[in-house]
Amino acid sequence: MGCYDVFCPICGMCVFIPKDDLDKKYTSKIKWIKKASFMTATNEIKKICSEISCSNVFYCNKKPYVKKSYISELYPHRIYDESDEAITGYFIHRDCYEFLKKKFKINIVFGDFYHSAKNKLTLNDHYVNFGGVEKYWEQYFDWNKMIEDGNFWMAESPLKNAKNAQRIVKIIKQLKIKPGRHAPTISASFFADGDIKIGNDGYFWIIKNKKWTKIPEKPITEKVKNTINIMKKIPKVGFTNTKPIFIKDFDNYAITLIKSPF
Repeated sequence: MGCYDVFCPICGMCVFIPKDDLDKKYTSKIKWIKKASFMTATNEIKKICSEISCSNVFYCNKKPYVKKSYISELYPHRIYDESDEAITGYFIHRDCYEFLKKKFKINIVFGDFYHSAKNKLTLNDHYVNFGGVEKYWEQYFDWNKMIEDGNFWMAESPLKNAKNAQRIVKIIKQLKIKPGRHAPTISASFFADGDIKIGNDGYFWIIKNKKWTKIPEKPITEKVKNTINIMKKIPKVGFTNTKPIFIKDFDNYAITLIKSPF
């Protein structure tokens, strides 16, 4: 399949600037999109990232994080399991992250988006309207078509372009994010009864009658040896599960689980 552009789930723009296809009057306005962070499925934010290869390989804090995804024009944010070398997550623009922090008072993480551990689809696959930027999603983002359509404003930083900032506000409102509460930030309306997530208070919350209901037992953590079997069977904390157990963190040797004490 070759190289491909990946897209920020906040604004829908790519994180790659073409070197030869655009006039300097355009490239000078889109330098911001190269400043990428990485949002992991364990709800970490790797703040300093730079592209090193093929539009989908980055160094984050001096460690390589590779988005192992099969990306198509229809589903550019599909999530797949990690291998030993790969980390599941999103590449996001630093300006988009800072804009949401300023506008909504939220430090957004992977778990604030809709994810199902069962089918690995994200909210972006089914629900979100990105305000027209989707029509430029190709293997390589169609910059020339965007300029011809008079929509280059979509590629400017939301910290500097008010029109693009408003487009992003409309995108985020579709996610029904509710910061500042004890329950999970994302709305319960996206999930099925029996789905479990970690809340902002560190407790498990389960969907009952389309509402988040707190499981009162305080979770515990446990370290176990890293095995492929555990990595495949137990979701990361950014996903949902039907059992009160998640992978909180991991490295090549050990996995830290967060689970019910019973």
